[in-house]
Amino acid sequence: MDFLKPFRPTGDTTTLAVTATNTQGTVLENASQALLTNLGPNKCFVRFGKSLQTAAVASDMPILPGTSRVITKDAMNNVAAICAATETATLYITPGEGV
Repeated sequence: MDFLKPFRPTGDTTTLAVTATNTQGTVLENASQALLTNLGPNKCFVRFGKSLQTAAVASDMPILPGTSRVITKDAMNNVAAICAATETATLYITPGEGV
């Protein structure tokens, strides 16, 4: 089963410059997982869906600064990210398979 294998990229990485305004992006739909890497100085919050999304501070999934997390996204290829007021982050989203 792919989800028990180490993460393997399967498409191009999307880079989002995240601010206090919702930032939209898309990721390869055929990939089951996505590796989220926050290289910014602040946490950001992300939300995936099949259509355009709106992320919310504190209620969507936080990605802490300097961390990476693999999530299962299935066919959800639209992503939104946001930071708290006055904060910024750089979020890399790499589609792939595995954990």
